[in-house]
Amino acid sequence: MTRPAVLPRRGAVMFVALAALATVAAIAAAMLSGALAGRRQLRAERDSLQVEQLLDLATREARERGAAGHGADGMRVVPTDAIVGSGSARITTTVAPGGDGAVRVVVEYPLEGPVTIRRTREVTGPVSARSPSHEEQSP
Repeated sequence: MTRPAVLPRRGAVMFVALAALATVAAIAAAMLSGALAGRRQLRAERDSLQVEQLLDLATREARERGAAGHGADGMRVVPTDAIVGSGSARITTTVAPGGDGAVRVVVEYPLEGPVTIRRTREVTGPVSARSPSHEEQSP
């Protein structure tokens, strides 16, 4: 009795193993890419919220200083330690000449890094010592 010849299949097994490895590597690369994109988006959203908070604070402070008769013009750099975030901020405040109480505030944040968000807010109207949104409410 003669045995039938067995064809060598080492090449086919190697091809299937390489295809499986390539598939797993492609899935891992897609997952890593998605995670990095999500992280960038969350960081940009956090920085945008931080800029809005700094803008609100600087506008309120400038209007209160104007109401108290102090000069509100100026530029200051808020260090990283004073901000919950990833960098320092530059706040520039300008009060328009005249008694209309026009205030222009520019916030740039973060100063370090590849992308700096810059927002401007201009507020006009009568100057009050306290903002209505921060008055104490009675129960």
